[in-house]
Amino acid sequence: MWLVLLTNKDKAAGAIKKFQAGVEVETGRKLCALRTDHGGEFTAVTFEEYCAEKGVHWQLTAPYSPQQNSVVERRNQTVMAAARCLLKARKVRGTFWGEAVSTAVFLLNPSPTKSVDGKTPYEAWHGEKPAVHFLRTFGCIAHVKVTRPHAAKLDDRSVKMVFVGYEPGSKAYRVYDPVAGRLHVSWDVIFDEARMWPWEETGADLDDTFTVEYTVARAIGGATRPTSPPQVDPELEQKDDDGAPRRYCSLNDCIAAAEPRTLDPDEWLLMATDEPSTYNEAATDPAWHAAMEEEMEAIKANGIWEAVELLAGHRPIGLKWVFKLKKDAHGVVVRHKARLVAKGYVQRAGIDFEEVFAPVARLDSVRALAAVAAHEGWKLHHLDVKSAFLNGDLKEEVYVAQPSGFVIAGQERRVLHLRKALYGLRQAPRAWNAKLDGTLVALGFKRCEEEHGMYTRGEGRERVLLGVYVDDLILTGAEEAAISTFKAEMKSSFKMSDLGYLNYYLGIEVKQEEGRTTLCQAAYAAKLLDKAGMADCNSVHVPMDGKPKLSKSGSNSPVNPTLYRSIVGSLRYLVHTQPDISFAVGFVSRFMANPTTEHMGAIKQILR
Repeated sequence: MWLVLLTNKDKAAGAIKKFQAGVEVETGRKLCALRTDHGGEFTAVTFEEYCAEKGVHWQLTAPYSPQQNSVVERRNQTVMAAARCLLKARKVRGTFWGEAVSTAVFLLNPSPTKSVDGKTPYEAWHGEKPAVHFLRTFGCIAHVKVTRPHAAKLDDRSVKMVFVGYEPGSKAYRVYDPVAGRLHVSWDVIFDEARMWPWEETGADLDDTFTVEYTVARAIGGATRPTSPPQVDPELEQKDDDGAPRRYCSLNDCIAAAEPRTLDPDEWLLMATDEPSTYNEAATDPAWHAAMEEEMEAIKANGIWEAVELLAGHRPIGLKWVFKLKKDAHGVVVRHKARLVAKGYVQRAGIDFEEVFAPVARLDSVRALAAVAAHEGWKLHHLDVKSAFLNGDLKEEVYVAQPSGFVIAGQERRVLHLRKALYGLRQAPRAWNAKLDGTLVALGFKRCEEEHGMYTRGEGRERVLLGVYVDDLILTGAEEAAISTFKAEMKSSFKMSDLGYLNYYLGIEVKQEEGRTTLCQAAYAAKLLDKAGMADCNSVHVPMDGKPKLSKSGSNSPVNPTLYRSIVGSLRYLVHTQPDISFAVGFVSRFMANPTTEHMGAIKQILR
């Protein structure tokens, strides 16, 4: 049995191709059949063509029929059950599920099974009995030899860590240092299998992300397993990311991310900002300090929290200040906005939250709303709910730490029990949407079944059409009196900003004239040209030649993929008001993985 941990499903097809190549070389036999479900990662045309080219008989199970692939489904259950036992036995944190699953597979392969009569799966595949003398108890204490040079004579010669598995493709152990937040791969380890790490004493501020460190490996036993990149997480640069769930990437990605390099001017332009990233940076600026005071006043007015002693069995979630400059359609700063955000990435599904989905009106629906208004001669109005997420009611018990700069005097050791939602919580968007939906339904609105971000009320001249995008409300109707009535009703329920006629929405400038409504992204396009260094370029008449000849492989020099993807992503948003570039943008989007100067040239033609 083999296991490959992926960062996303898009990499599944590539993993299968790599696996096939490896086992065919190892066994000298060809893969004859492959059975999968109808997942989008498999049903792409390129994967079907690959199977046909390799002569692989590709079988698809019927939807919602796991019994048609019963062997794999049952083994999945066995592996997950074993992984749960490994985690629970030594109270290892759930963020190590990847290590537990990998270890479970590693232990099941040399274990007897009825499916291979008289042999273990390892022996059936390799033709030799597996060595098991090096196996250790998952989650136990491991004393790892200190390998740093020039250590003082009285320095410790080992560091206490936690054993979390076996390094794939290398006869070494994987051990985690909870204090430093680092994963080590080492052969020089002494185990104390009777003891486990006191995770509950580590505290809520323990960083669950880690960096991998290697020492020279030697044999720990005869058993091996197929080589695959170690699944580890790079250390995050943000120091206050306490308890973040792990993300997985290959070791090569970790090394590449750690190597220093010189940024070119385009990259510096992408990173430039006038917005502070921490409370300490913002505290010295009167404008930002006033913005934080405004946010705290809104929180107090909504009765978001109360200071309490932390109950047993709960852990507080950290808070962080996020700062944003609000700009108009011309890029002029109109407001300093400070938002107090909970570090929702540490929340645990099923414990700290249940459902998180919240619908919003698609931009296509908003364009349709604008088209209806223009056709009927109606005006589009814009309302903004102040601190919208603070209105959502919480169903779960959630505790947060006190915010930087606003700790309650005399209650420094207390935490804050949330009565209502706070920005950053995983369930906050859904809680706000439920509150808004209930209010609109009580006011007589009906929600569109096909587009849950659109509402209607009334008939004939009294009819009001409403589009909702989080805290932005776009409405129109024949009678201004009906519009005014709705605004008054909403202001009685929430703190609202009446922005008058719609003129700017999600980076799009809206111009309302008699009989027509124009959507324009001139400022956005100008900013994009600046980002690409093409503000003074000469214009062309077409975004792409009639018969484009771009290829994924060629002799052209590679370009910075981050810059390429950033520009393509910006162009995709520009398509909403520039449909004439949609084909060209879709075409250059095919070359995100390894862009070259040829592909960058095609992008520059679109920008021109």
